[in-house]
Amino acid sequence: MNKEQLVSYILARVKDGKQREAQKLIDEVIARQERGGLNQAYIMSITPAAISLIKPQYLNDVRKAISNFKG
Repeated sequence: MNKEQLVSYILARVKDGKQREAQKLIDEVIARQERGGLNQAYIMSITPAAISLIKPQYLNDVRKAISNFKG
């Protein structure tokens, strides 16, 4: 799965009406990753917000997809 596929996969599992908020968070993560500012502290700080955007029945699937991503 490439980066675009992962983003699409995640956005398809976001709560109704939360796609724009989720896309903004994803864009921020990607930007930080590209400039080398993606670290464990940052990930931990956004985790609650990210979890709140995902439909509960897809949370474990999204976690697995993110964990398996080798972008």
